[in-house]
Amino acid sequence: MTALFRRPFPAFRGVAIEAGHSLLVAGLAGVLIWITRPFGLATWPAATADRLIIELTTLCLLTDLVLRVGLPVLWFRHRDESRWTTGIEALRVVVELLILATVLLAWLAWRTPMSWSPGRWAITVAITGLCAIGPVLIRVLLTERHLRLRNDALLPHDEHDPRQVRASIAQSASVSDSFGPEPIRLTAEDGELELPQASLRYVHAEQNYVGVVWWIDGRRHERLLRMPLAEAERQLALSPVLRCHRSYLVRLPAIESAQGNAQGCELRLRDVPDVIPVSRSRVAALREAWKSNN
Repeated sequence: MTALFRRPFPAFRGVAIEAGHSLLVAGLAGVLIWITRPFGLATWPAATADRLIIELTTLCLLTDLVLRVGLPVLWFRHRDESRWTTGIEALRVVVELLILATVLLAWLAWRTPMSWSPGRWAITVAITGLCAIGPVLIRVLLTERHLRLRNDALLPHDEHDPRQVRASIAQSASVSDSFGPEPIRLTAEDGELELPQASLRYVHAEQNYVGVVWWIDGRRHERLLRMPLAEAERQLALSPVLRCHRSYLVRLPAIESAQGNAQGCELRLRDVPDVIPVSRSRVAALREAWKSNN
């Protein structure tokens, strides 16, 4: 069961998708408020009650847009999303609903003569969270499964086994390892690194540094260099290296296998145990790069 909540999940699926989710949440909130109108707004004039329902629905939409679009755009711009999981996503959605409930109750307390004691307020928010846990978990797990199956279908497949990446990709690795006689050279603010072409496995962003991972003499090696990932990508332009993720560059001949997941797909490399994420938006580019290396 624990493994279900450790599956990769996209932290941000784009403005259009997240904004559509906010519209859905606001619409559902408006419907629920309308359904419960006889219990809380029955004594109100119809016009006033309708106006309040519109205000609450609009407030719900604006708050959710901030939580699902505004904050993630700022938060994940410079962060690695590869560690985001279904469990973290489910927790985020529950917290999001708790914040929405708190904001709506605060609006009601301000706009209406209803009296809300701190205890009643806390109980209402807690009940909202408890009622949301089950539906949220089901939604997140179903979404993860749908995205995983869809992204898995985007990968190059063997015609006899739709779950397996074509064998020719692995076979082409040995051919592509002879790419370029020149060694790889990376020059950074704090030093220089020179490697044989065939030893490089991948490069990943680490705040203001990049981590360069290579395999030589039967061991995994890694060194941090003070440089942006974009600069490392520029310096590796003549090598068979592809940016597969916002935070990762991978050497194509080092790829051993690939498997789809909700974030896009995951790559496993020869010799090293590391799993490299591929962003959903970069799956097609990876597929074309593999084809060109065959």
